[in-house]
Amino acid sequence: MENTYKNFTATDFATDPVFIQWVLNPDAEHTEFWEEWLSANPEKYETLQTARQLVRSLSQDEDEVQEWELDEIWQHLTIARKKHQIKESTGSKIIPSGFLKSRQMLAVAAIGLLLLISLPVFFYLNYPSPIEYATDYGEKRTLKLPDGSVVILNAHSKITLPARWTSGTPRKVKLEGEAYFSVIHKADDQEFIVLTSDGMQVEVLGTEFNVSDRDTVNQVVLVSGKVRLHIGNNAAYKQVDMQPGERVEVSERTDKITIKAVQPEHYTAWKDNKFIFDNTPLQQIATMLEQNYGYPVVFQDTALADLKLTSSFEAKSLDHILVNLSETFGIRIAKGQDKILISF
Repeated sequence: MENTYKNFTATDFATDPVFIQWVLNPDAEHTEFWEEWLSANPEKYETLQTARQLVRSLSQDEDEVQEWELDEIWQHLTIARKKHQIKESTGSKIIPSGFLKSRQMLAVAAIGLLLLISLPVFFYLNYPSPIEYATDYGEKRTLKLPDGSVVILNAHSKITLPARWTSGTPRKVKLEGEAYFSVIHKADDQEFIVLTSDGMQVEVLGTEFNVSDRDTVNQVVLVSGKVRLHIGNNAAYKQVDMQPGERVEVSERTDKITIKAVQPEHYTAWKDNKFIFDNTPLQQIATMLEQNYGYPVVFQDTALADLKLTSSFEAKSLDHILVNLSETFGIRIAKGQDKILISF
């Protein structure tokens, strides 16, 4: 590749995808390459500087080019080319300085046209759409992120992340539903931020935690490490620094924040296909079943919703869970095609 660039003009550099990427989005690897190349080819210094200025100025130009302007530039290019051909055919070696200046301006205009066409394609190819991972009802999925962090996505959930993270900026992901995060700490202390659907931000450096963004309640349970929550908008902004073993609940409707010491394994057991209930109302269990399996739960008697359960068992399947609940409470649970009915 180094030999290829040896005969490049400023125009060639300004339209080369590798060179454009280095100018607009420099990184250590590309910078080292071009510094070494320039050391070996010092005569190309002015050419390289001209090309850099062209790429930068044209990439920052947000004015829309009208069709008539494009036609006028093309006409000037055509006329200049014909005049140059006439001069060559007559054998004349003298070219007026004004004509040289016009040719330089037209060359810059031509580069501009080429970049206006090529830059959108370049950005599309080099900045692809975000990546999404989603789970269906009753499904869990384990993901390894580009930085080595691990995410276990609970049922009926979705996580979105950029196609690549840029060095020096936070690693951001968007979550809808519930997920367990085991985040890798980076040597440069690069932050990791989880964004929920209502705008709450979970900011971490390296830790393990569970985030639930269900219905109108956001819940974060910290297993280890440190987490900082950014809650609300600028008008009612709040910041919460969590400690391991804490659960923070935020109500989307009332903006109420509840902080409580808990046993984190009760809230993360789902990732190991287990359920741990500690004096948990059946209504809360029913809500969990609906969120994870998609079956609305109907209580034949409202008193059933207040029954409480302290137990733990494996969640091999929805049917397995319902059998355990039925036997524990001594109640009848029937699963239909579109709902679950609970009765005495």
